Amino acid sequence: MDLESLAGFWPACSMIEFKFRLLLSLTLCFVALPSAAPASPSTALKRYEKGRFESALLEYKRLLMEKPDDSRLHFNAGTAAFQVHDYEEAGKQLNAALAAQDLQLQERAYYNLGNTEYSLGATAPSLEKKQTHWEQAISSYESALKLNAQDEDAKFNLKLVKQKLVELGKARAEADEAVRQRNYTKALGILSEFLRQNPNEEDAKYAKRLEDIIKIQSANQH
Repeated sequence: MDLESLAGFWPACSMIEFKFRLLLSLTLCFVALPSAAPASPSTALKRYEKGRFESALLEYKRLLMEKPDDSRLHFNAGTAAFQVHDYEEAGKQLNAALAAQDLQLQERAYYNLGNTEYSLGATAPSLEKKQTHWEQAISSYESALKLNAQDEDAKFNLKLVKQKLVELGKARAEADEAVRQRNYTKALGILSEFLRQNPNEEDAKYAKRLEDIIKIQSANQH
């Protein structure tokens, strides 16, 4: 099975888990390059196929020093960076790949950029940054679909991230309403469940304050 087939392939598992994993899948575009360094793209690909993503990334970045305007190299570097969870580097390289004249490559770059922005949001330290990255992910998926309206992965990811944004606002609003009603235990329960799915420093501190309030209330009752 080649890398492009692997982009949508995962071992047997539940449909929900399969679709979530699909969100993080990547499509690679390895193409023949001019004769400046004929062995290097092949070397980088072999490293990638063996799971040596960091080594592949270093090779693509070396090639980019010689060909800084090659959108294909930027795309491949961004894809490798994603695999080592260097989402900042992945975003930088994939944004550079958007200059591609090849519309298929451009569409894939937008799709992978959506995955990158989603991942940046998932690990963001605050709700504000999480929302910003997820809104950027939505924009990237929409751009991918403008270039390829039949991209089912982009359609699914777009729908999922939009749903995540709705949940983001709903959970925080419900927790805030419970606090206004001074039902701190309910607020903490809502927030704890939200944090389990969407860890972030801002809400973790908020939850800690709620825990402290509940402890004080409990102590006063005794």
